[in-house]
Amino acid sequence: MSTEAIKRTGYFYINNGIFIEDISANAKIVYMYLCKCADYFGKSWPAHKTIAGACSLSVSSLKLAIKELKERKLLTVSPRYREEGGKSSNLYMIMNRTKNNSFWCNSNIFKMSISSKAKLIYFYFCRCCNKEGTCYPAHRTTAAACMVSISAVRMAIKELIEAKFLEVASRFRENNGQTSNLYTVLSPVIEVIGTTVKKAASALARKSATVSKEKKKASGLIACIQSYINRGLRHCIAGGMSKRDHERTIPKLRTNHIEGL
Repeated sequence: MSTEAIKRTGYFYINNGIFIEDISANAKIVYMYLCKCADYFGKSWPAHKTIAGACSLSVSSLKLAIKELKERKLLTVSPRYREEGGKSSNLYMIMNRTKNNSFWCNSNIFKMSISSKAKLIYFYFCRCCNKEGTCYPAHRTTAAACMVSISAVRMAIKELIEAKFLEVASRFRENNGQTSNLYTVLSPVIEVIGTTVKKAASALARKSATVSKEKKKASGLIACIQSYINRGLRHCIAGGMSKRDHERTIPKLRTNHIEGL
């Protein structure tokens, strides 16, 4: 599969070196989201609220993370302005971005309602995975790479298991001593599709309700017009109105009724 085809299916690549960088967990996850948004040249311009929402961070935490990335020269930030002079979202450019020594990830994880640490650790497991989608990093190794505590790693793993993004199996040595767990990374594509289907079904239900209301209005309108027509015909018979007068009167009654709705 070509690079463009992979990107169309919702995957993007991240440099392995981000897990070696001595930066905070928030800075790492923001860097990864900007990788997801970046074009061929590493440029993107998402709004602060968009980045914060995707990374499960507050806007203030996001701004600190961006400042940290700028200081470490992993990112450049340039202001952008609209034609009328108002300020728009910033232009971000990822530095030293290369497909060599990188790994592919599914971008749908950013659409999930899980913590920023859970998203970051999910990406770290993606980086450690083999072709079968399994890996077995120790808690201490994961914590050091993601710049979080061991307890935070355990909580994030629990969160990923509950969200069905991760499966865990215990491993044991020959002497029956327990070693690091075996993790199987699951793609969040199915969950996103399920959410999309629910939204589409909800939108269809709303549309059906609107159509039903319009049908009721149309039925009422037809009944009113028929009533006017009947009254006009009765008036025509009782008063001796000519056929030409009747044909001129009925459309006028109908037009007035519609304009009054």
